[in-house]
Amino acid sequence: YNDNNATTPEATLAALKSFNAPIILIAGGADKGLDLSVFLEEIKKCKKVLWLDGSGTKKVNPSSDLIYQVMSEAVADAFKLATPGDILLFSPAFASFGLFKNEYDRNDQFLAQVKAL
Repeated sequence: YNDNNATTPEATLAALKSFNAPIILIAGGADKGLDLSVFLEEIKKCKKVLWLDGSGTKKVNPSSDLIYQVMSEAVADAFKLATPGDILLFSPAFASFGLFKNEYDRNDQFLAQVKAL
């Protein structure tokens, strides 16, 4: 599922709550200075979180998850981790600045990698 426009923790939380299956979440990006406490608690329920690099990702400082510099690698790894019935959700919770020109570039890179796989 492509939820590229979820650029706040609250938007990603809404996406997470809409599924009743194991979720592999691709998230991360540039910090907006928003409260992350509820977001960080809720993502513990995900089967796996794959982090895209950025100031927001560095702020949450995920210790056990990889931080990706390239969208294609994050998507490829998410596909490898998925088993039948899992949800692969791209819902960043942060802004696109840093790795991407803008949110449209981030969206296009996600879609291109999904189509390639």
